[in-house]
Amino acid sequence: MKLKSPALGFLMSFFVCSAMAQVGIGTTEPSSMLDVNGGVRVRTTDAELLTDSRDQPIEATYALGTDEEGNMVRLKIGDNLLLEGNSLRANNRKVDIGDATTFVLPILNNLRLLILPGEVNEKKEMIRVYNILGDMIVTGIEGGTDGEHIYILPMSGSVTFLPLDIGSLSINQILTNGGIKVFDQYEVIELIYDGNSNKWIIIN
Repeated sequence: MKLKSPALGFLMSFFVCSAMAQVGIGTTEPSSMLDVNGGVRVRTTDAELLTDSRDQPIEATYALGTDEEGNMVRLKIGDNLLLEGNSLRANNRKVDIGDATTFVLPILNNLRLLILPGEVNEKKEMIRVYNILGDMIVTGIEGGTDGEHIYILPMSGSVTFLPLDIGSLSINQILTNGGIKVFDQYEVIELIYDGNSNKWIIIN
């Protein structure tokens, strides 16, 4: 079909090309879909004045930043920060506490804290442990994954950790700084699992 107006054909070609091309403001060589060489001014950023197509207030779901070349990038927000109601604040969240099965042996090899995927304490950060006999000895903990961080709270008596003890599997064993570690009742024990050595490390 032949176009009746050459001008109309030109305009259609222009808009098709422009829709697929990079646009530069202040530069003839844009390097992104929109490349601005100069300052950028936004007249309205007040969330109370900005609404979506349904006239609902706009609420931010992520933050933006720029790299060294001025490219805008989405920022990752760590677990210790929360973006709520267009405000960024510290996350003073509560610690999730779980309970292990009550133990009946004085020496616990491959201690099961029920932290494996699908178990009740999978996402719990602090685990309370109980022993009918009171004090207990631990040679290893089952279920560690690289970087996993847990706290143990002994409720019945003291807990003694034996480092690199063959009573537990190698991947469940514990590394300590200074040999045998003894913690009193209600004393919080902090551990992290190191995937390189495949061992639990007592931090405190």
